[in-house]
Amino acid sequence: MQYNRQYLYRFLNACEGNWRNAVFIQCSVCPFSEQLCPGYLLTADADGQPLLYPVEAFCRQTGEFITKDECIGKMSGYTFEQLYRSWLLWHTTSPRHCGILQIIQKNNNQASNTY
Repeated sequence: MQYNRQYLYRFLNACEGNWRNAVFIQCSVCPFSEQLCPGYLLTADADGQPLLYPVEAFCRQTGEFITKDECIGKMSGYTFEQLYRSWLLWHTTSPRHCGILQIIQKNNNQASNTY
């Protein structure tokens, strides 16, 4: 998936321009049979809505090297799914697919349509 600059700007704006202000989400086992990923960065926008960005895409777009130990916190993908389970129910289309990936795609598309 291509990530637009507006989504990157929105993410960086929410974490005050520094990926170290985000929580690192690491998926060690994928219950959705997705290919394991190098992780996601999580922050929240001004309304408290989660903003997620794939580490691999962030590194590719910014040239930064992300290390999970430099983030403000760490959690598993399972923990994220449990923590936001009620919210994900209303903001995703399928419980059979990864909620994190669905939210990333939705946020990326919204950023494209906003600017």
